[in-house]
Amino acid sequence: MNDWFYQNLGRKIREQRKGRGLTQQALCGSDLNRSMLSQIENGIARPSIDTLLFLCKKLGIPLSYLMCESKKEEIQYKRMQTIEEIRNLYGSGQYRKCTILCRTEMEGDEEIAYILSQCEVMLAGECLQRSALFSAEAHITAAEIAAQDTSYGLAEVRNRCKFFRMLMHAVQNQQMPPVDTILKFAAFADSSFVLYLTLLSHMEQNKNVVSVSLAAQLPEEVYRNYLMARIKMEQERFADAYPLLRSVCQHSPGFFTEFFSLRDMEFCCLKTENYKEAYEFAKKRLSLVNRYEK
Repeated sequence: MNDWFYQNLGRKIREQRKGRGLTQQALCGSDLNRSMLSQIENGIARPSIDTLLFLCKKLGIPLSYLMCESKKEEIQYKRMQTIEEIRNLYGSGQYRKCTILCRTEMEGDEEIAYILSQCEVMLAGECLQRSALFSAEAHITAAEIAAQDTSYGLAEVRNRCKFFRMLMHAVQNQQMPPVDTILKFAAFADSSFVLYLTLLSHMEQNKNVVSVSLAAQLPEEVYRNYLMARIKMEQERFADAYPLLRSVCQHSPGFFTEFFSLRDMEFCCLKTENYKEAYEFAKKRLSLVNRYEK
């Protein structure tokens, strides 16, 4: 083997060590002389197979990677290494880091495009939880673009994105979507939340009071309380609706319910001539709208 081979081998060891944030001493430990490692990395020393096996074990790389001589083989190995890291980041819920890495390896790989689309959907959901609708919109668009490059889970990604857009549109226009539109997403969203949206839409679109017994079937207290408050509002029992709406706002109900409950609390206060609190709820609602722009 020529000098070029050992220089290339040393370069790969150095890159792998630095990529893992290891000093030469940390890699050597008490099993290898640091000066020897320095010579190996600079292509001066010619390590034994036992030394190479020791370094491969510490670095978590196969011996075949160090021994490969063609650039094509090296690129393929690094790609496989990156893909494995992408899988680990996705599996551990580190979606933001995962999206950055995915974009370096996405071209021509359907699995990576699928993971990227899933990460973008999860990031959109996180933005919606903190009412950052502008950022959520950007992640939704990115998810839809990534999904175009894979056949895996395409329908799921597209429908989850459409579901998010439907909720955002409802808040921005202060109007519930029709029941038949909501039911299209029954397979892609939490069934309890879909039922909750369906009942609200029925009340708003048809102006009919949903029965208390039906509203009571919702397992989540925050959704149940909001629906019960809306029933009382339809019955013009605004003073009775108020404490239920306050309870809803105290339990972090999410951007969708928080917006509508603040709107309805303001309305109940106006109806009961409690103008001071009506003004306070109006300010909170406007503050929430400002958060949407983030």
